[in-house]
Amino acid sequence: MNVTWALADVDTLPFTAATFDVITSCFGVMFAADPPAAVAEMACVLRPGGRIALVNWCADRPTDTLWEPLLRRRPRSPATADPNDWGRPQVLAGWLWPEFIEVASTRRPFSWDFPTVTAALDYFLTASPLHAAALAALSPDEQNGLRGELSARLTAMSAGDVVSLASPYLLVTARRR
Repeated sequence: MNVTWALADVDTLPFTAATFDVITSCFGVMFAADPPAAVAEMACVLRPGGRIALVNWCADRPTDTLWEPLLRRRPRSPATADPNDWGRPQVLAGWLWPEFIEVASTRRPFSWDFPTVTAALDYFLTASPLHAAALAALSPDEQNGLRGELSARLTAMSAGDVVSLASPYLLVTARRR
């Protein structure tokens, strides 16, 4: 199998129509600024009968509490869609139905497991692109405040030193009309 990787904006994919048999996204397309445009672009470049498989965080998961301090300091632009909508089956189905059939959503379990609160905090502030970018944009005092608030929240969610955070995801599959 010959695979070529391309970095592109899902709202304006640089491929000709009906190019692909399969499109996958693992926690990527859910951050598109304009979900209906993203779905339309995926439908455009997917051949009729082609399939999509999306993995999106479920809405209203326990780890959402870790986003609140970040969003308070760096609010999402009003023009930006809520990524949690990609984890709401009824919302996602509404976006997909015009172009896709056999839409299926399955909630799957996942757990973030860390040996300590410090390990969890370091992971979220360095490996999560949204957290890392927001942290970099804050003043040193604001960074310390964010670290402190996240540490307190992680401590409250921990069992002793161990942090185990349930964070279910939604596996979505569909076929292009």
